[in-house]
Amino acid sequence: MEFVKDKRLNFIISMAIGLVILFYVLSKLQLLFIYFGTALMLAYFFDPLYIYLIHKRIPSALAIIIVFGIIIALLILTIFFLIPSVINQLN
Repeated sequence: MEFVKDKRLNFIISMAIGLVILFYVLSKLQLLFIYFGTALMLAYFFDPLYIYLIHKRIPSALAIIIVFGIIIALLILTIFFLIPSVINQLN
């Protein structure tokens, strides 16, 4: 597909159109990348605990439940200590 006769100008125009399309698609998938990034970080940080529990002969399903319980407990503790601090700063 050639827009103009000059190959260099044709390449520049094609690259510009491609970059615009790429940035548009990436902007639409931004939330998806955030979810995948968060999931990858959680898996990276909690995998050693899961492996440790498996080596201690704890069944896989129970090990997953324990890891999820720890994640939920950490989230609850973070919210529990963060909300009063934010409310105090807003007042």
